[in-house]
Amino acid sequence: MQDSPLSFQQLRTTERLQAYAELVHQYSNTLDLSSPRVLERFEEAISRTKVYDRYLPHEMRVLDIGSGVGLPAVPIAIRRPDINLVLCEIRKRRAAFLERAVSSLNLTKARVYNGDVQQLEIAPFDTVIAQAVGRLEHTYAISQHLLKPSWTMLTIKGATLDQEIEELIDIAGALGIEKVPLDDDTTLVVIHGGDS
Repeated sequence: MQDSPLSFQQLRTTERLQAYAELVHQYSNTLDLSSPRVLERFEEAISRTKVYDRYLPHEMRVLDIGSGVGLPAVPIAIRRPDINLVLCEIRKRRAAFLERAVSSLNLTKARVYNGDVQQLEIAPFDTVIAQAVGRLEHTYAISQHLLKPSWTMLTIKGATLDQEIEELIDIAGALGIEKVPLDDDTTLVVIHGGDS
């Protein structure tokens, strides 16, 4: 049995993800984007970002805090062109790289904010993504002024997850929490807060 051919959109997405990986490899040393260990498995890291997609409904507004080299935000923007996405990165070199990636890959609904998320003033977001930013309560504290009354936070966490959830409940109140175990002993945590 033969594999069915990729649709034009799937092929275009695959090519753009590859182009993104090539940009990261091209600028990594110059702009200090990532460690050699991460670069060795960068395509795997891109693939891993798919875990976020099912928690991002159509045409929502998403804030990615601490975007760094662009994971998971750039692959999400490539796969989900319907989403309005702001990549927030405080480091100038990485923000400059993100600007180049967004422009080169023609990610028309993505924009880069180079600065402290606490200083960002913009229309509120449905969802915040924070990968490797810090503890949950800290992420919530620095972004709560940007959240809609009903909001979602997505992040990947390790062993400290349960303690961090307790800390977050102390400042954010009742939450809906979904834990999705991943194959590397980490957990995708989906937190729903605010109005039900």
